[in-house]
Amino acid sequence: MLKAEGAGAAMAAVISVGLLLWLNALSNPALASDTECRSPHQGWQPCELTVQEPGRRWQVRQGSRLWQLQHDGSGIVQQREGDGRWQAVEPHWRQEGELCWGHLCARGAIPLD
Repeated sequence: MLKAEGAGAAMAAVISVGLLLWLNALSNPALASDTECRSPHQGWQPCELTVQEPGRRWQVRQGSRLWQLQHDGSGIVQQREGDGRWQAVEPHWRQEGELCWGHLCARGAIPLD
């Protein structure tokens, strides 16, 4: 049985590995077209995910809204909407197949194996 801090570290490692696998999969445009996103106060809508640098920088476009995200390899993800300020967000799973960064969530083609 894992201690509480060991379980937290294990969960962070799983999220980081899942995030890296998912980002690598996004380099396939066919997968990106099957993705939906949800932001605060909006339901699920088609979105476009573009990887600028695999595992480090990507963006999410939903209609006229644009979020930029970056990951420095330490488990910390920074996010900004439009030209706003960069903010640290925690990647987390909400439901099966739904990956979120703060309040921005994506679902669809997110392979983990």
